[in-house]
Amino acid sequence: MAEKITIGKWEVPKSLYEKYLKARIISDTILNSKTPTPSDGAEHENYGRALGWKWATELMMAVHREICAYLGLQYSEDSKDEFYVAFLEQVRKDARLGE
Repeated sequence: MAEKITIGKWEVPKSLYEKYLKARIISDTILNSKTPTPSDGAEHENYGRALGWKWATELMMAVHREICAYLGLQYSEDSKDEFYVAFLEQVRKDARLGE
């Protein structure tokens, strides 16, 4: 049986949760990065950053959909959705975002 993590009243596969968490950290790091990427100029730097952020964000959404499907929940990013609120709270705690 796969290892699970408890989020609110739900048991989420730990492997999916960790995949989401890593993508979130990558996304936020790229978005908040002040360090220039190696490039020939600012235009390429912004393009590379945008592609990286887009990739990480799309991965987060795909994994979130997988988790919802596993739990039998409708996919939602609504700030009033009970699972989504609990899920984001756990992600923020584990990623220590904003510190």
